Amino acid sequence: MIAILLLGLVVPASAAWGDAPTEAPKKSVLDLDVEWPPKTSLKGSWKMSDALQSPITTDGKIRTPWKGGNPAKSIGCKWDTTVGGVACSLNTTNNFGSKSNAISLSKKVGSVCCKLDASSSWPLKPTASITGAVDAGGAGEICYDLKSPVMDASLDSVTGSIKLQKQVGDAMCSISTPPTYPLEPTASIKQSFGGVCCTLKAPIDYTTPDKTMKEASVTASYSKTIDTDIGPICCKVDGSAAASGKYSVTGTASLKKKIGAVCANLEANTNGALKCTFDTAWTGLAETTPTGLSIAAGLLSGAFAGSAFTLMVLRRLNRRTADWRQEPLLDA
Repeated sequence: MIAILLLGLVVPASAAWGDAPTEAPKKSVLDLDVEWPPKTSLKGSWKMSDALQSPITTDGKIRTPWKGGNPAKSIGCKWDTTVGGVACSLNTTNNFGSKSNAISLSKKVGSVCCKLDASSSWPLKPTASITGAVDAGGAGEICYDLKSPVMDASLDSVTGSIKLQKQVGDAMCSISTPPTYPLEPTASIKQSFGGVCCTLKAPIDYTTPDKTMKEASVTASYSKTIDTDIGPICCKVDGSAAASGKYSVTGTASLKKKIGAVCANLEANTNGALKCTFDTAWTGLAETTPTGLSIAAGLLSGAFAGSAFTLMVLRRLNRRTADWRQEPLLDA
């Protein structure tokens, strides 16, 4: 199976970056239909945590917004194809210091999606997972997402969640638990109020009823997208509060821009994290493939155009930080 997968995924570099467009017919390998050439995507990321800080201190002084540090960067290529009705992918990533290659096989059987993931290192240590939903009639819907290693499979090695959910009016009510015994259920209610999506969550423990009140938490998020000349800007605010009194508020702004065949995305939040990513995809040689120049232009344009935007957003968010810390997230 591994030999068939690699045969259906590996694309010679000269063919992937050729100039003459060709068709993408299906080829037969060992009586299995193989989509050829495969779909190819190139992705990269540049991320710094706590890289920026507010240019204005709490006592009103001016300081440099750049804190520096070593960024986490990566670039990778992914090939997707179908072999005998099974979706196959090979994802290779270079983290500039370490490399990884991941193989994935997936197939949907009815409402169940079966997937097998493994690293290309030997010996293989594949992990199997299944996801799906079952209609429970008047009780709602049972959703499951389970995962387990194949070589050392046991009941204790199964992870994931099993959830019973039902729409009640405008609210989505659910009870979820990991696949363990005794069960560890958690109840949640999700509803939107005026564009603000709120979720109330609490564990259910009949032996210690106080645990429900002590570990209850609420999260809320609000997002708005603004179309500008340089691209859509998405602004989002996420807040969380726990029964213990601990709370946090984070604002995030992201700018997406498509430059030729390259889609660039710049994201910054009020914690100072800065992230720049790009991706592009094509199917074999049937479409115009991006050149190295267009990819470089996308990265540089995203970085330079986003720097001023990032500082502007952080300054505006900094002015409201004091208000966010004093005002409750939701009115009682």
